[in-house]
Amino acid sequence: GATAGDLDEDLLFYLRARGIPAKEAEALLIQAFVGEAVEGIEHARLRDVLMEKVVAWLKERE
Repeated sequence: GATAGDLDEDLLFYLRARGIPAKEAEALLIQAFVGEAVEGIEHARLRDVLMEKVVAWLKERE
């Protein structure tokens, strides 16, 4: 899975400096990364399902 070491440390620092807890900051960055990755998928339902799975996985990590 993704760890803080895999994420952009500057962005993580920026979010943490604004009071966002570490797990939440990581989740935001992961969700943004995956969102960009699936953006190019033409099939809207597939994009939605993938993002739903990512959000569910991130909630399980909490």
